[in-house]
Amino acid sequence: MIESLPGFFDLLKLSFAQYKANWTFYIKILVRGFLYGILLAGLPGILAVASIFFLPRPTSFIVFAVLIVITIIGSIFAQVWQILAMSKTAIEVSGGATPLKSADVFKSVRPLVFGYFLVMILQSFASFSGYLLFIIPGVIMSIWFSLAIYTYLIDQKKGVSALILSRDYVKGYTGGVFLYFFFWGIISYGLLSFLPSYIFEKLDMDLLGGLVSLVITPVIIPLSTIFVLNIYLALKKIKGQINVEYSSERKAKYFIAALMPLVAISILAAWTISIMPKLYNMFLQSPAMEEKFMDYDEWSEPTELDTLS
Repeated sequence: MIESLPGFFDLLKLSFAQYKANWTFYIKILVRGFLYGILLAGLPGILAVASIFFLPRPTSFIVFAVLIVITIIGSIFAQVWQILAMSKTAIEVSGGATPLKSADVFKSVRPLVFGYFLVMILQSFASFSGYLLFIIPGVIMSIWFSLAIYTYLIDQKKGVSALILSRDYVKGYTGGVFLYFFFWGIISYGLLSFLPSYIFEKLDMDLLGGLVSLVITPVIIPLSTIFVLNIYLALKKIKGQINVEYSSERKAKYFIAALMPLVAISILAAWTISIMPKLYNMFLQSPAMEEKFMDYDEWSEPTELDTLS
């Protein structure tokens, strides 16, 4: 007989208790992550805008382009870094340990940023390939790979292996895990986030609604991290030491699934470029469009009054 997952409200209660006992640590992680985001992305972005106004052309365009690239890279790095730091703190709390100082947590996970970014890319693309096959396969694949961050951090699986292990943990419990995520989404983003904002907006109290969101967000983000971790730990406890196949053939299937969106986008881009001349001939050189351009030219010609003025 297949062992059942703990009840949804049992996991939710456990997650809230863990957050409540260590909420100050999570707030510090969020604040430090925000400050790192300003340093790594905000500052280069400001300098990029300033370069347009204070540097001569074409130097300003070159500096602007370089700084924008740095801003994008810094933003991605800061976001992944914070996700890892938040998850690392949740793991320590679940084991009964006292969390490290926020600076130490960020320092400990910094070498893992690039590796987890690769996992995120593979996870996102593989899930998106499911959505290309209609919604249900995409939802299923999203659920399969939802625990990849913990198979990466706890089981120390990298790349495609993190996705494979996540899928094998969820296997047999896909429906249950989906319902848990669905109910948590309704509670967190529906009842706790969207509903208060909607009510305050209807009451013309947008400022108060913004303050409520500012209070709720530092609760929802850590709670979501803890909740997913507790699902992972529950499945890990149920399945124990599972035998996972990491063969080259299986890894290749997941890797190909991750490449499908890139292939689809490339084909779509190539097709769009190939039909551009036809579109040009069809629309811009049609008699109707030529007549419109002629009307525009006549309208745009200076009148006698414009000449006198």
